[in-house]
Amino acid sequence: YQRRVLGFLTDKMPVFANGVDPSGEQPLEYHNAFEQFRELIGGQLSDFLVREKVRQDALISTIRDILTEKKGSSKMVDYLLASMDYWEFLILVADFQMLFDSEL
Repeated sequence: YQRRVLGFLTDKMPVFANGVDPSGEQPLEYHNAFEQFRELIGGQLSDFLVREKVRQDALISTIRDILTEKKGSSKMVDYLLASMDYWEFLILVADFQMLFDSEL
């Protein structure tokens, strides 16, 4: 899953070429990228649940445990949160953009 997410973010970097400011006004292209990200994560989550025969309520319980007990950071949870909340998505993109720019 992480390879697909990183590939998606890399492919979308030109959309965010002017930088991401979550506190400012956002271009429509940013929201379109968010919708595409939601579809990507939703599809991967559905595939995982079916493939691993995990019930949705069990997954939700595990995610709650990670978030409330702070058992550690989980990229999967970060990506899931970013797929559900536009501002979390923009923060994810901004963080990725800093990494992306530092590798150029």
